[in-house]
Amino acid sequence: MTHATLGPMMYDPNIFTLNLEHLLSGKPLDAAIGVLRVTVQSARGIQCAKIGGGQPDPYVSLTINNRAELARTKVKHNTYNPTWMEHKFVLLNALNESLVLSLRDHNDHRKSALLGSATFELSKLVEDASQEDITSHILLDGKDKGELRYDLSWYPVLEAEEGKELGESSKLACINCIEFIEFITF
Repeated sequence: MTHATLGPMMYDPNIFTLNLEHLLSGKPLDAAIGVLRVTVQSARGIQCAKIGGGQPDPYVSLTINNRAELARTKVKHNTYNPTWMEHKFVLLNALNESLVLSLRDHNDHRKSALLGSATFELSKLVEDASQEDITSHILLDGKDKGELRYDLSWYPVLEAEEGKELGESSKLACINCIEFIEFITF
């Protein structure tokens, strides 16, 4: 974590960027700007060599810029073509980062092996907040290891204009969204 934070200052061109507008706005630095719904559909044509032979037991791990894992799918056993169709919700703090979908091979006795990763630039969600049937190549060391299919939907935080309150329709939308998320998680 220290390397991720201090890296831009320690290496050429030795800069550290501050968002002064955000700092001076008085909002918390870690305030979420919205919720991202990720629907992991499937992976096809996984290419890997498993230690001890056999087929992989794949699952997908979600991170932002390869930091801490935020969510993961269930493990699908013994398949090169898993189908998940699972919804995961991730709080976003910024849209200038990347969503990393890492395909991993589950192992009960040691650390799960990385089969490859697909990356999505979150800045694309500004133009189109709902992107369906995205197909990304799974890459490992620059080599294609298969395809990953997923959908993304971004739900920005509703903020009242200065001196005004949210309208009744916005409050109802917030309540319905919360009820929807509670329904899915339970």
